Formats: sequence, structure tokens, C-alpha cells
Amino acid sequence: MFVAGIAAAVPAPALAEYFAGYGDTGWSFDNKRDCCDEAIALAQDHSMLLCENAGGHARVRSGSRRGNCESDARGNGRHRIYRCTARADVYCR
Repeated sequence: MFVAGIAAAVPAPALAEYFAGYGDTGWSFDNKRDCCDEAIALAQDHSMLLCENAGGHARVRSGSRRGNCESDARGNGRHRIYRCTARADVYCR
């Protein structure tokens, strides 16, 4: 009977899952590539925060930025600026 009580008191390991994070740079970049890189980084940070708030541990591949980025531009020539939004899923366990 005592063994069953101990087993019930030990929490089960959390199931691995992905948390969708979102990033938005605002209208602050004059380079589309840098804009998307920053939006994806923001989305990954948001995803990791959601994972940790759920009690998990985020796992991000070292040296990589993975996510989907969309960009908008306004202006032309040297006066073009970009706003990027991104979605990234970070593995959480």
C-alpha cells in the first residue's frame, strides 16, 4: 500500500510538444533579411517563454533560426523600411 502512495505522489513526466510563438518587429528595419531574422528570434523567445511557463524546458537547435517570416515594406529606394512578423515552434519537454 505504501508503494502505491509513493507512485501517486511522483508527477508524471510532461509530454513533449511544441508551443507556437509569435514575433513582430514593427516598422524598424531597412534590410529585409535582418528584419526576418529578428522576427524569428522574437518568435522563438516567445515560444520558449510559453514552454517554461507551462513547466517545460525548451530545446532550440544550436546556431539555427527556424520559423516562418512574412514581411511588409513601405517607401522606396533608400527610404524603404520593413516590418516583419514570424511564427516559430520550439520543442518543449
